[in-house]
Amino acid sequence: TENKKMEFFMRVVVAVFLALALSACGSADKPFLGFWKIQGDRFEYLKIEKNGEGHLLTRYGNSILDGSVERKEFPATIKDNTLTIGALGVSGVYKESDKTLVLNGKQVFAKVDDAEALKVIEAKEQEKAQAEADCKALQEEVDRKNQELKGKSKEEWNAYVKSLDGRKPKRCWLKNAGMAW
Repeated sequence: TENKKMEFFMRVVVAVFLALALSACGSADKPFLGFWKIQGDRFEYLKIEKNGEGHLLTRYGNSILDGSVERKEFPATIKDNTLTIGALGVSGVYKESDKTLVLNGKQVFAKVDDAEALKVIEAKEQEKAQAEADCKALQEEVDRKNQELKGKSKEEWNAYVKSLDGRKPKRCWLKNAGMAW
């Protein structure tokens, strides 16, 4: 019975020690985890999360090519209060004083609530999807109108093309919708 009590006591001590050791693991990355928004009016968010033994940084921002919403993922490491995104050659530092993440010494991000960030990101993605659907429908209209007006006056076609200007969603390039000369 004395051995059972000692064995039980040792198990409790080991369990407590393991719990403390595990809770300390990863604590260095805690300030980095979650969503970050770039300061200013620009649409750019970062999400940093654990990914196995390392971390994953997901960037939500506007595409350089056409301004549409873009999502890119990069493996990252966190060590000694520094975030390193190897594929980009970018590093970031968490500044405890103002609770910001500073990338490459100049891009400043503030921590934001996950739900708030997801709401903004989802709205941007829905806006992009709606614009793509509207552009596709307009392209179908242009194709029908092209067939309908084939062989008719160029003035009628040109008037139709001018009417498209205010109706095109952002980043919508229509085929066969140029002026007739």
